[in-house]
Amino acid sequence: MAKRFISKRNQVFLRDGFVVKRLASPEQAVMEAEILFRLYETGVSVPRVLKQRHNEIIVEYVPGETIPDFLERMVMERDETLLLQTAQRLFLWFKKFYEAVGYEQTGEIRGDVNGRNFIIAENRVVSVDFEERAFGKAEQDIGRLLAFIRTYDLGVSVKRHFSRLFESAVLEGLYLPAREIHRQYRLERIAMIRRRGHA
Repeated sequence: MAKRFISKRNQVFLRDGFVVKRLASPEQAVMEAEILFRLYETGVSVPRVLKQRHNEIIVEYVPGETIPDFLERMVMERDETLLLQTAQRLFLWFKKFYEAVGYEQTGEIRGDVNGRNFIIAENRVVSVDFEERAFGKAEQDIGRLLAFIRTYDLGVSVKRHFSRLFESAVLEGLYLPAREIHRQYRLERIAMIRRRGHA
């Protein structure tokens, strides 16, 4: 029996050692396959596309934990070295992504920064779920991801500590203005409250 992954919009499951993602249309499948292929070819840590057919894409399976699962484990284990390494690897993923897409020229950003779209794998962070390209400010990506991390239903001290480690790495390595990151963080928190109010 195939293992199912959490996805609000699509069917995603593990079959014969590969991840199969079934999208709403063949056009969407082609778009995501093309985005993943382009990023993979430029050295961004994303799953390798093995096949695209009809409304499905088949990609390599990357074992690991999503950010919420990783932080939940850290509530129990509290490994300072691993928390710091992971925050640094998450920052490096964004740095490589912005370089690969030519952010300074194109304004292309990650866009969908839900923590479940990042897998903490062995020695690296891998990002999944690229249904469309997004454009805007890098500060949007960082502020929104911080909002997701800080609102997960788990130990306050761990998620706050990890978010600070990640933010510090970003501020030191990407030279983004802290004020704009915090503004984007507040905007995403407001949007979350509104979404949950309509849920």
